[in-house]
Amino acid sequence: MESMADVLVIIPALNEAETIGTVIDQLHSLGLTRIRVVDNGSTDSTPRVARKTGAQVLIERRRGYGAACWQGLQDLPEEVAWILFCDADGCDVLEDLPRLLAEREDADFILGNRQGTIEGRHALTLPQRFGNALCGWLLGLAWGQQFADLGPMRLIRRRTLEALAMKDRGFGWTVEMQAKAVASGVRIIEVPVGYRARRLGKSKISGTVRGTVLAGSTILSTLAKVWWREGLGRKIAAPRGQTVLWWASMLLLLAGAFGMAPFGDLSVAGAIPPFLTGACVMASGFFLLLMVRDLRAGQFWVTALAPRAVLLFAMYPGDDIWRYMWEGMIQLHGFNPYALPPTASELAAFRPEWWEQINNPTLTAIYPPLAQLGFRLLAWIGPSVILFKFAFTVADLVVAWLLARRFGYRPALIYAANPLIIYHFSGGGHLDSWFLLAMVAGWLAAEAGNWRRAALWLGAGVALKYVCLPAVAFLVWSRRKELRGREQWILLALATAPMLAALALVPDVLSTRALAPSDFTLYARSSEFVPYWVAQVWPWSQQHNEIYLLPLAAGLLWLFLRCYSMTEFFENYLSLLLVLSPAVHGWYFTWLVPFAVATRHAGTLALSVSGFAYFWLIHRGATMGDWTQPTATKLVLWMPFLLGWIWHASRLRREIDNTPRDPASGRLSPTGSKLAAQPSPCTTTLGCAEKTE
Repeated sequence: MESMADVLVIIPALNEAETIGTVIDQLHSLGLTRIRVVDNGSTDSTPRVARKTGAQVLIERRRGYGAACWQGLQDLPEEVAWILFCDADGCDVLEDLPRLLAEREDADFILGNRQGTIEGRHALTLPQRFGNALCGWLLGLAWGQQFADLGPMRLIRRRTLEALAMKDRGFGWTVEMQAKAVASGVRIIEVPVGYRARRLGKSKISGTVRGTVLAGSTILSTLAKVWWREGLGRKIAAPRGQTVLWWASMLLLLAGAFGMAPFGDLSVAGAIPPFLTGACVMASGFFLLLMVRDLRAGQFWVTALAPRAVLLFAMYPGDDIWRYMWEGMIQLHGFNPYALPPTASELAAFRPEWWEQINNPTLTAIYPPLAQLGFRLLAWIGPSVILFKFAFTVADLVVAWLLARRFGYRPALIYAANPLIIYHFSGGGHLDSWFLLAMVAGWLAAEAGNWRRAALWLGAGVALKYVCLPAVAFLVWSRRKELRGREQWILLALATAPMLAALALVPDVLSTRALAPSDFTLYARSSEFVPYWVAQVWPWSQQHNEIYLLPLAAGLLWLFLRCYSMTEFFENYLSLLLVLSPAVHGWYFTWLVPFAVATRHAGTLALSVSGFAYFWLIHRGATMGDWTQPTATKLVLWMPFLLGWIWHASRLRREIDNTPRDPASGRLSPTGSKLAAQPSPCTTTLGCAEKTE
């Protein structure tokens, strides 16, 4: 038998005590004596069984297939020339290993192809077969070489593997190795091998739906990263490529803006399809812009200003703006918008020519007092559509400036060039840009440690949008150990000051139920997610929106106990609020976008495009008089966001697993963990992670 002294076998293992001994015995019988088992946090006797059977055992506490493989490659003996990877679950047919070893003269990378044998094809699960086919096709599309399998049994020359400079520490390890090998021109051979269905233990990937989804999303994202770095990215990274990319992005943004502009009156039948076409063109420019690496200040502001200017001056506004103008105007005449609806007879003498465009004219005002004060000031200058849209656009641009100043121009493009943001504030003319300004200013002040300024800004956010109230509570709660007694009372006073000031300036507001929810709030439904599915099995819930306050309160309690920073609190709280809310409107999705500048949250980035599906509801209302959202449209709207959350959670899990831990307690190390330390606004890791004592 040919000598195997230059071959090292690496076996990642997690709770495989029932099979690891048999695998090692089989390898020994084939003449392979250099065997490293990398235990990845087993809670059973896997390490003990592996040592007893004659393998060297290494410990890798960071969870992840790639992390275990990487640990196995450390401190290799000089005489090792080849690395063999295989699984610990006993599914690999190791009797086929001589086929791989026989190809060492003609190849540098030899892959076991489970699809190449009848036994292997039948043993693979449906998700495995689908994933192999998809990744193989994508590899062929990107580099011209298609693989049949992403199998775990693989033999690679040591110097070849070192040259690949592997980065992934999770499920993407195998596809990264294959993609980089193709991109580097490595000699690759696929050899048919057998495969068995797992008989003992439970698969960490294909054994659960969650594991399959997380593994699939990780593999695809890894493939995209390698394609960017090894393929297109090299061409675009050149200065000339960067300039061309920015110009192409700008042209798409402007083309989409000009395409949307004539169709701003969404109540007109037939306006929505061309409106959505323009939004899709803008979205393509937006995602292309995110590939720009070298962005100067001038380019950033041209990108932010140009499409906003088009929609500000050329687009008919959304119907909310007429309501803003009306409520500001009647305040100037001494009337209380919380007490009298637009249809009130007392207000008949003040109806302007655009009065019929006011939405929900039988309902009294629902906007908080500080928003009403803003309407009043603008109406005092003049009830002009352009003036109101300009006021919202200015606040929007200030938010872009704050984000660029804190995070840099390139990350801030996620907000500044976002088509959802540009339309709702400059095109549709929605007041939520005021709320975003207060929320973002408060968030950034809190992350910078300026608690008093944070309390004042967040208090203004509450006076503009009641949904900001939990953030004020979290601010005080999270600082309870640092700020005691008098300082906490100061924070509460600053947080309530904007609301009290606005209440004092809005006519007779204290004599009405201004802060109480209206019937519209209690019963309205629009683009809801969780309440929609609940209503399918519990129709009674359709008329009782208040029941969702209970799961929201429970979620908030969990966030209070688990979140470290305002960044992760806001992102998790607002996401929870959106999925639980019985009434969701398109501009609600803009609340999440500023935080994606810090986190690049995949769900929010996806929502920047899928959020436009909301407008199909308006299309149905304008063309068919049907104001219900079909299930298919609801899925188009929400599923990209939810899938993005799954991907984001898997990324967070990897970051936590890769964070140093205290050897004694196993908890995140206070010195090494950016989760445990005071988070930097530029590097905050999101998600509610386990806390350090």
